[in-house]
Amino acid sequence: MAYKLRVMSGGHDYEGLSFLCKTLFIILDLVDFRLITINLEDETAWVQAGATIGDVYYGIAKKSNILGFPAGLCPSVGVGGHFNGGGIGTMMRKYGLSADNIIDANLVDANGRVLNRGTMGEDVFWAIRGGGGASFGVITAWKVKLVCLPPLVTVFTIHKSLDQEGVKLVHKWQYIASKLPESLFIRVLVQQIDGEKGKSDFVIEPMPESVFQAISDRFLHQKLVFMIMDPLGGKMDEISESEKPFPHRKGNLYNIQYIAKWDSNDMWASKQHLYWMQSLYKYMEPYVSKSPRAAYINYRDLELGINQQEKSVLAFFWLLNPTMVAQGFEVDLDKPLVYQVGYLGEAYQEWVHQPIVSKEGPRFFESDFWEFLTRTVWWAIPTIWLPVVCFSISISIRMSHTVPEVALMVAFGIFIWTLMEYSLHRFLFHINTRSYWGNTIHYLLHGCHHKHPMDGLRLVFPPAATAVLLVPFWNLIKFLAPPSTAPALFGGGLLGYVMYDVTHYYLHHGQPTIEVPKSLKKYHLNHHFRIQNKGFGITSSFWDKVFGTLPQSKSTKNR
Repeated sequence: MAYKLRVMSGGHDYEGLSFLCKTLFIILDLVDFRLITINLEDETAWVQAGATIGDVYYGIAKKSNILGFPAGLCPSVGVGGHFNGGGIGTMMRKYGLSADNIIDANLVDANGRVLNRGTMGEDVFWAIRGGGGASFGVITAWKVKLVCLPPLVTVFTIHKSLDQEGVKLVHKWQYIASKLPESLFIRVLVQQIDGEKGKSDFVIEPMPESVFQAISDRFLHQKLVFMIMDPLGGKMDEISESEKPFPHRKGNLYNIQYIAKWDSNDMWASKQHLYWMQSLYKYMEPYVSKSPRAAYINYRDLELGINQQEKSVLAFFWLLNPTMVAQGFEVDLDKPLVYQVGYLGEAYQEWVHQPIVSKEGPRFFESDFWEFLTRTVWWAIPTIWLPVVCFSISISIRMSHTVPEVALMVAFGIFIWTLMEYSLHRFLFHINTRSYWGNTIHYLLHGCHHKHPMDGLRLVFPPAATAVLLVPFWNLIKFLAPPSTAPALFGGGLLGYVMYDVTHYYLHHGQPTIEVPKSLKKYHLNHHFRIQNKGFGITSSFWDKVFGTLPQSKSTKNR
């Protein structure tokens, strides 16, 4: 039986690949390989691969206060993987990467041979300094060249919020950070003040200020997320991109690391955070490196490239839920949908037009009050609005108009409503959205109806929302029509709306036996279940004929 081998130095792999696998596997834990031997005379050190960055810093500091080593900030990261992938850190502008300061290594190959730089060959030695871990053998120790440090190092932190023009400051930072003296390292951390997901990018050209504002806006709506921007330049510009298998050298202004953290074991919460990360990453695409879009190999990301072995977004989540695939955010119908549909992104349009035929609708909100406002029995519409229709019509009659004149105004108001019915349905209710708020608003307006077309309590528009929309409608009519005509036109338009809502409910739940309603029902259900981008009329197909959106019949289509 074949077993996979997982080599673990510190276990900090973002995707958990050093300690998890879908198939049978063995962990080779290097935790006991932590010896650090320092030679002050030639300013070198042998560091075993199970040591952490913190171990290295502490071991050097015990021996010397003028020597150091360029590596990362997180003290618990194991040097085995860190050095393998390059090893970026706060001293890289002055001294380069960790990998730039490795001068030898001990490697155990697939045949069990212990090799050093001389016996493994320069090609393999080149590859293990930035090419990623566990590809060429198991590295048990590294020989590194120590660097001379100044006697005094200044460290400072500046906190800026959005209202303190933090966006403008970060925008200016990207123009100068890589050009400052190499001894000065200014990183930017954008954050909102445990699963985890990380991604990375490299920036070649400064980004517009509007991008940083958009990033900040995204962070306002998500907790436990942050973005780290590390400037390059300095020593990084002096080393050729081919000298080590770390090509992100001259021409790169800074590296971006995106991180989302969450402390919930709930799969739905995990998917929300993962989609937020994917959405931000997609938004950044036009502003970062291209052809190819570069990433730092140590920030492992299974969503990049062809990945036939690990098909989950995180190896960790494969063990929890095998159905969670890379681009799939699955809606949980047992939880309030308004908080979920936004995370579907581009998949929303396909999802919302896959109807669930059930008279029991889903829950929209956690709040009972807001949930109550989304549910309306059909007879509430004529009960509430017909008295308003009658009152409006009576005003025009009292203002010296004859009944035939008022009837004509009402008929014209109904006609205007049919155009509004068509226009709203076609251009607003069927707009294509992909953003979080676009999907959410669309779902509340109309998407919920296409997803659950038989939900009897959400087939008519809630009276509270209608009342709000009637205010600008009334003001528009008052502006366009004479004072004595406006009430009758308004009443006609409102009557048209009542007829529309009641008709709509009947087309879904009624069983018509005469030809006209039977044809309307067939016409409307065709819109729901066959061709969603045609047949927008509800009470009539008149405007579909005018604007060329009649659905093509099957017989015509097959000719």
